[in-house]
Amino acid sequence: MIYLNNFIGYLSTVLIEKRGEVFLEHQRPSGRCQAEVGVMNLPRKVANTPATNYGCHVKENHSMRCIDYLLDMVLPGFLVPGNRILGKLTHLFNLVLNSVMEPILRLNYDLDLKQISTAINAARSIANPYVDHRVPNGISFWKIAHYTNDYLENIKIDFGVNGKIRFYFAAANSVVPTHVDNGTQCAINFILSEDAAPVTYDGVDYLYKQALLNTSIPHGVVNGPVERILLKISIFDESYESLAARIKYKL
Repeated sequence: MIYLNNFIGYLSTVLIEKRGEVFLEHQRPSGRCQAEVGVMNLPRKVANTPATNYGCHVKENHSMRCIDYLLDMVLPGFLVPGNRILGKLTHLFNLVLNSVMEPILRLNYDLDLKQISTAINAARSIANPYVDHRVPNGISFWKIAHYTNDYLENIKIDFGVNGKIRFYFAAANSVVPTHVDNGTQCAINFILSEDAAPVTYDGVDYLYKQALLNTSIPHGVVNGPVERILLKISIFDESYESLAARIKYKL
């Protein structure tokens, strides 16, 4: 228990120092950071917008919230006698990972546009409203097609993943509600339409064309005036953190 307490004390110190770095590195020229006046009051922002425009990256605000949670809610629990230490350490490890990792990892894979165009047309012809146990009546504006071919299967081989290939068609001006993917740990996504809306995690918008996404945490899409076409490789047997560490074609 002495060694555990020493470890927790050390981790607390590291987190406090990290929180200070996050705050100080993203101060405004005027000396005040938007995080100082309350994260919850921040307007929605695009996550890859330069920090100078807003005083703080939204990512750092999210990190500060995670660090505060670790310091105030999680670490003190380790010092209560009788706790299941291994389970709490696992929980703490996952929280630390989530506090420093973006929920998406942008990729740069060379798609054959002629092959993709053919696949889109074939998928659209068999697309149906999305249905699962949570929405048994289906979502009419969000269609899914379970379509694949040899070219698409080779993309999985290139990335070295197991998974299922699907196409999604979200109607213009539709809202895909905040959700966690059904049984999916993560996914490799390719946006196939122009001017597509970003994905939103915890009020933060992430623009991308190709990316590995953490689909095990809540996310959604507020679509714009054009149809949003998505090619998705859903991965069920590997976590986002594990695949992000080894995935090819990182941007």
